[in-house]
Amino acid sequence: MRLRRKAKKLFRTPLLVISVAGLLGSLAAHIEAIFGLDPRHTFREMWVFQLALLVVLVPLIIEIFRKKSFAKILTPSRRMKYLIYTVLAYYAVNFYWFLYWAAEHMNASMTWRVVSAGWLLLFLIAAAFYGDERRAVAS
Repeated sequence: MRLRRKAKKLFRTPLLVISVAGLLGSLAAHIEAIFGLDPRHTFREMWVFQLALLVVLVPLIIEIFRKKSFAKILTPSRRMKYLIYTVLAYYAVNFYWFLYWAAEHMNASMTWRVVSAGWLLLFLIAAAFYGDERRAVAS
């Protein structure tokens, strides 16, 4: 039990750093896509975002299944919760705009816009989980 707590504390900081770096990178890719640019010109290796999501979300998902409750795992502060809800609403708007727009004007920047909005949401949830000080003490 004590070893598990030490392992959680040891990996918490690197996973938080990866989450924040992914959040900032996906924000940059999203802004480029909003301006109609293809983010692959700036970020040649876009697969790194997918790999980083895998790295930060797998421990989170394991913890959710171990505790058998999402509500027990992710208990962010009120401000972080509102930020997550806002990004979730923004992602939903982007997704439905993509579905509407793709029927007539499909292009790469629109596709990357919706993909990077999803990355924003997932990296924000991971950063909220790994950055929660209350969880760091309780774990």
